[in-house]
Amino acid sequence: MLKSEDFYFSNLYMTKNYLTVTERQSLNILAEEKKIVLFESGSSFYSFFNKLDAERYPIGLPGMSSVYYAKENNIPIVTKCRLTRRLAEEIGVLVYSYEEMLKLINIQQNQIDHINNLLLMLENSQNN
Repeated sequence: MLKSEDFYFSNLYMTKNYLTVTERQSLNILAEEKKIVLFESGSSFYSFFNKLDAERYPIGLPGMSSVYYAKENNIPIVTKCRLTRRLAEEIGVLVYSYEEMLKLINIQQNQIDHINNLLLMLENSQNN
C-alpha cells in the first residue's frame, strides 16, 4: 500500500511461507530503517475476513489484511494479484499496478524497466 510515499506491508507476510527468507529479511531491515511500515491486523480484520466468501476470494491472509487496512485507512493498494485487485475494487479501494505506483513516486521509465526485468527474473527462478 502507498500513502504519501510511505509503503505499508501486513506483518502477516512475515508468517508461514508467504515470502522467502531473503524477502522477509529485506522487509525487516526496511522496517527497522523506517523506510516501510509493517502493520498488524486487529480483531476487526478477522471479523471482515470471516464475512467474506472464501471460495469467491481465495486470497491469502496477508493480501486480505492489506485490502482491509487500505479500506479502513483510505490508502490505495499496490498489487499484481487479480483476485486481490478484484476484492479491493469491489469494496472501493483504489488499486495500482507496480508500474503505476513507481511512476507516482517519480521513478524514471528506464528504472521501472530495470525493476520489471528483475521481478520477471525472480518469478522465473521461483517457477523453475
